[in-house]
Amino acid sequence: MAEYGIRFERGFLLHEALAMLEEGDELVENVDSVTIFPPNNACADQTDEDSGEEDSTNLNNLPGTPLSVLRTKKARAEKIKTKRNNYKWTGSDLEPDNTIFSGQTDEQDNRKSPLELFSLFFDDEILDMIVNESNRYANQKNHHTKIEKSEIKAFIGVLLLSGYMHVPRRRMFWEYERDSHNLLVSEAISRNTFEYVLSHFHLTDNTKIETSDKFAKVRPLFQHLNKKYLEHSLCEEMHSVDEAMVPYFGRHGCKQFRDA
Repeated sequence: MAEYGIRFERGFLLHEALAMLEEGDELVENVDSVTIFPPNNACADQTDEDSGEEDSTNLNNLPGTPLSVLRTKKARAEKIKTKRNNYKWTGSDLEPDNTIFSGQTDEQDNRKSPLELFSLFFDDEILDMIVNESNRYANQKNHHTKIEKSEIKAFIGVLLLSGYMHVPRRRMFWEYERDSHNLLVSEAISRNTFEYVLSHFHLTDNTKIETSDKFAKVRPLFQHLNKKYLEHSLCEEMHSVDEAMVPYFGRHGCKQFRDA
């Protein structure tokens, strides 16, 4: 027995199995029956019929060909029971929330002008950051004209003005034609200065951008404004939340398609 070992994965050869059976009976105590399948078409070219006695037809006496025939078995369809949530509906009025508002409102912000309110968010901190990053980008492009904070303020003001005062071309604000010239714009900033700031306006260092962040170039502005919103938000009992869709025709990856 020791020379054969236990090799159930690949089985035993015929002479190995016979030798094991001759050595002892302990290996076959729990064996019910041994079935040896005959080869397919054992008679080969002699006949196309399977050999075997017709009177002795049982599972152990079947030829190899019928045993190798595939049989199709139909699968039984079973219904899967799903548990439904049962709700009990009642016809009654909603109970109002009688919680008393205990916050303190800041009435001083209600008396500030639009410019003062805007300056709460675009303060010196964010303006200095824009000036530094814009000048850094200009130096990287070998353009050494320095951008001042006053020019950034005027630049942002023209952008806000162009949001509700539209012209076919941006340069029309500085034209001398009476129907297009805008005195407020031309006195605040010259056309060449505006275009220079526009071509170098930056919020972050391009050499330190996180490539996985699609909003990396404007992320510092987002973070600053979110901080200021929490700092200067009015603590009122009622708040109104709204959103606005801004048309954009560029090629940025965060652009969303909206079917009109």
